[in-house]
Amino acid sequence: MYYVAVPLLLLVALAQSAVLPAFATPWLRPDLVLVLLAAWAVARSPEELMVLAPLGGVWLDLLGPAPVGVSVLALAPVVLLGFLTELGIVSSDLLMAVFVTVAGTVLFYLIQAAVLDLSGYSLASLDALRAALLPGVLVNAAVTPVLYFPLRATRSGARSTLRSTPRF
Repeated sequence: MYYVAVPLLLLVALAQSAVLPAFATPWLRPDLVLVLLAAWAVARSPEELMVLAPLGGVWLDLLGPAPVGVSVLALAPVVLLGFLTELGIVSSDLLMAVFVTVAGTVLFYLIQAAVLDLSGYSLASLDALRAALLPGVLVNAAVTPVLYFPLRATRSGARSTLRSTPRF
C-alpha cells in the first residue's frame, strides 16, 4: 500500500504547504497531513503510520517555513493515538478518527509551539497558539470524514487482527 500512500502523502503535503495558503484564511486552513494520518490510523492500519508520519513531517518541514524536524516531532503523538484505535474504546470508527484528529491537532500545535519557542522563533507566542488552536481543531475535525471514508473503502484486510469487523 506504500506505493499509493507515499505519493498521496506528498500531494497532501504540497497542497497544505503551497496550495491552501493561497486560498484559505490563515486560521481556517486544515492540517491535511495530520488529518490524513489520523484517518489512516483508523481506516487502514496504525502500524503503517510509523513509516508515514515521519515522512509526512519531513515533507511538511521541507515544503513549509518550519525548521526541519519540527513537524516530525509534532506528528509523533498521532502515531501513538493511532494505536488507541486497536483498543476499540469507541463504537464508531468515524468517531475514533475524529477523536484522533482532535487530540492529534491539540498535541501537534502544542509541540510545534514549544519546539519553535525553544528554538528562538517568535512565531510561537502564546497568543498565536490560542488564536490558532480552536479553529484548527474545528477545521481538522470537519475535514476528517472527507479523508476517512475514501481510506476506509480501501481497507480490505489492512487492519490488524485485534478488531475483525469494521464499524462506522
